Amino acid sequence: KSAVQLLRAAGLSEIQVSPVVETAAWLKSGSPREWNHPYLNLVLKARSNFSAIEGLRLCQEIEQRLGRQTNAVWSPRPIDIDLILWNDERIESLELNLPHAGAFERPFVLDPWMALSPEQVLTDSKPVLRFRRELTNACPILMGVVNITPDSFSDGGVNFSDESLREYFKNITASPPSIIDLGGQSTRPGAAVISESEEWNRLNRALLRVERLHEDRVRPWISIDTTRAELARRAIEWGVEIINDVSGFDDPKMLELAASTQAQFVFMHHLGIPVQRAVTLPLSSDPVDEVMKWAEKKLNLFVKAGVATERLIFDPGIGFGKTPAQSLALIDRVAEFKKLPIRVLVGHSRKSYQAQVNPRYSHLDPSDRDAVTVQQSVEMALSGVEFLRVHNVLAHQKAFIQIFSQENRK
Repeated sequence: KSAVQLLRAAGLSEIQVSPVVETAAWLKSGSPREWNHPYLNLVLKARSNFSAIEGLRLCQEIEQRLGRQTNAVWSPRPIDIDLILWNDERIESLELNLPHAGAFERPFVLDPWMALSPEQVLTDSKPVLRFRRELTNACPILMGVVNITPDSFSDGGVNFSDESLREYFKNITASPPSIIDLGGQSTRPGAAVISESEEWNRLNRALLRVERLHEDRVRPWISIDTTRAELARRAIEWGVEIINDVSGFDDPKMLELAASTQAQFVFMHHLGIPVQRAVTLPLSSDPVDEVMKWAEKKLNLFVKAGVATERLIFDPGIGFGKTPAQSLALIDRVAEFKKLPIRVLVGHSRKSYQAQVNPRYSHLDPSDRDAVTVQQSVEMALSGVEFLRVHNVLAHQKAFIQIFSQENRK
């Protein structure tokens, strides 16, 4: 936060900041074990009226002001500010090389950049998303679920009261997700559909609680889980970055909104909202093929409506219109969705298909399914999925730091 504030004070304008992404330390072989601490990373885009060399010196000056010393290469440091690109300039000198050497192979650069600006062309006419998909060591960006409902399947009522919301956001600084997903309407089977005004009242109570976070440039991004275009519009005016529409833009007004705003949108495959257990994909069909065809049809619709595809994120809809076996197939073959020219998000956390597929989990409450959720998350991470929507963020952070650490990859 201090670095971003100092950069702004030095004259940077039109600042855009990615969500903060936690990653394992980037270490070379033989580095001391005590150097292996995770880092918090973000990408910042801005305009300036000075040169690249002047920008480099400014960054070095800010690093020193914030306690950076001339330490051994790769060693832990309190702040590290790198220039990755400067317009389209190519610079090769002892003092500065642009584009930044190696940045296109480093997940701690590409992960936050992919969230902020997946269409950004880095080099050789390749966008960020394509570079990121070539990596084998990038962990997904975590979207933390916050249900402001009394009847959610997983944690209904936990965050419903003002007091519980206050406590949640008070404690979130301990292990913040990159994205907070706020939902006021339950989509579980048999859920009652509440009025638009009641859904907004629930969302607004949560947004008021994140007002303090919203004032910071360095903070989790905010996503709103809603199928209603008017509520999405009000949330965007408030300042949320993402609209998570589990209806897959069934409301034509949502399509119009997406074409007229710079917010990002998640669209999910489903066969009915709320879920109806008896309505599923045909048992004789290939679920991945069925869902892929649906996504491609939707993408064509978005393009015709003038929606920029780089602002879209696709969710295959685990548990929504699928049998447990079909949901499991989508998870096992999630890498196939990388054929789509857009990012992929999976929301599988604590869902009932886990108990139905494996009898060992049949006796568990939804909140006790975190172990199998994390296991499947790791498998999807290794398959290259870009986003995971989960309940237990801390458990995922710990697992990913362990799995993707340089030491364990050797």
